[in-house]
Parts: sequence; structure tokens; C-alpha cells
Amino acid sequence: MFRALKNGLKQTLYERIGVSFNPHGVPFALGKYLKDRSDLVVIDVGAHQGDFTRAVVRLCGVGRGILVEPQPQHARCLRMEFREPKFEVVEAALSDRVGRLLLEINAFDATTSILKTCRNMPELAALDVRSIAKVDCCTTILDLVVEQSKLSHVDLLKLDVQGAEHLVLHGGQNALAMTNMIWIEVSFKRLYENACLNHEIYDLLTHKGFALFELESGFRSPSGELIQADALFIRK
Repeated sequence: MFRALKNGLKQTLYERIGVSFNPHGVPFALGKYLKDRSDLVVIDVGAHQGDFTRAVVRLCGVGRGILVEPQPQHARCLRMEFREPKFEVVEAALSDRVGRLLLEINAFDATTSILKTCRNMPELAALDVRSIAKVDCCTTILDLVVEQSKLSHVDLLKLDVQGAEHLVLHGGQNALAMTNMIWIEVSFKRLYENACLNHEIYDLLTHKGFALFELESGFRSPSGELIQADALFIRK
């Protein structure tokens, strides 16, 4: 009851200032394109603790969900919550090739990437990006995940892999051809070695037949400068 009352008050306040409110946890920039949908086929790359997939389930339902997460402790928890046959948890890092790598886990593990963190950048001063562990993990490609899961289409592909989004896309050419929407984190500064930037993602996806529909601001530096955002691309 308290949550319902709190959400009701928030919705009233947001409407007064002209901002839409979504109690399910899906970002508004994405949620408004999902509200009339149901039983989506979703691939959540960089699933971490499952917040994204969980929010989509609450908003409109997931008919088939693939959650990809390389950190073993998170993958174990995801398997306990997201059960087969509707869901599948792939414990791997997505890249542009199949193999193995030593994954360096940061203290604030949401910043963990298959790329080396530029830890001395002042933009990261507010985050604890110390390396606290190294884990041997397998790498795979998006096309292989889609093939092994026997998906015929993908309604929504979410990518949050800390600067390695271009590698995932390069390894997912067939998957992109059957995907309708992509919710992807984009960066305006290289926080990781050899990371991709916003304009590179834009060029790659527009070349593949997608159009940019939304941008939602994300991580900012201690000075307030916008460093990362989430972008919604939809197939034309």
C-alpha cells in the first residue's frame, strides 16, 4: 500500500512539471515505446544484477529472455531468479570473438569491462574503480548466443558493457538483422582503453538500418559534465 501511495504522489508531481513517471523502473525514454507491447524477446547484455530485465518484465512481460553476464557471482544469482525455459543465463563476456580472457573486476563492479579501465581519469574520481579481483572467463559473440538460443527475432537488445559495445555489435551482424530495438549505453569520453564513443556507435547502427529515437542522460563527472548516456535505436 505504501509503495502504491508513494508512486501515486510521484506521478502527480511529475505530471505537474511535465515529466512522465514510470513506476516499473524502465527508463521513460525506452518505456514509452514498450507500454503497448507484451511478451517481448529480450537480450540483456551486461545483465549485472538483472535490474533491466526485471523492470521490463514488470512493465510489459517477457516471453523469452537471454541474460548475458560474465561476473560469476552475478551469473549465479541470475540463474536462481530467472529460470528456464522462459529465461536463459549465459555466463560469458560478449566480444567480437570466441575465446577466453582474464576479466579484471573493479571495486564498484558495475564499471567492470573487458577493456582496461583508465583509472587515472579525473572523470572517474568519484567512483571506486580499483581492481579487486581477476577472473578467467569465456568470451563469445552475440550471433552465437542468438543461434544457440534458437531465436527467430529479437524485440529488444540491451547493451551495457562499459565501452566495449562496438565489439559486441561487430560480433552480432546476423543478430542485428533480426533486431527491432537497441537500448545501448554510449560514451562521450574514453573511460576504457580502446573504448568506442557515441559517434562511432551512431555511425555503426545507422549504417545497419537503425535510427536514433531517444537519448537519456546517465553518468556525469564530478564537475557535472555528461560522460555517458543511454540511447534508443529503432529499425527504420
